[in-house]
Amino acid sequence: MDGFSIAVPADAQVKGGEGGSKQADWNNRQLYIFRYSSDEDASSMFPLNPRPSGFQGQISLESLTYQGRPAADWQYHRSTSNGGKQRVLVRGFKVGGTVFEIRWYTMEDDWTASQKDLAGVFAGFKLS
Repeated sequence: MDGFSIAVPADAQVKGGEGGSKQADWNNRQLYIFRYSSDEDASSMFPLNPRPSGFQGQISLESLTYQGRPAADWQYHRSTSNGGKQRVLVRGFKVGGTVFEIRWYTMEDDWTASQKDLAGVFAGFKLS
């Protein structure tokens, strides 16, 4: 996809999306990358309003630096359509007039085990 590339495990199923998005699924984990034009900065983009589907409650909201840029991480719980509980991390940052959101979804009981894959995703995200 023009604009960025991501590193995911070889067994991941990657799908290109509409309007600057990409999705990858593996090991019952989901990764979405969204890209859109906006004037907002990382510190003001979260929490989202209206709340995402299935929203159950915020875990944390923190500012950080990602790849040398101001960024924000928003974590929350959401319910799945079959009644499960997912933990979601959304990392947002801006490059020029473009906002990127890296969204990571995993079941709550898989959160700790998924951190190695998440670290690989964050390390492997490259602008092109």
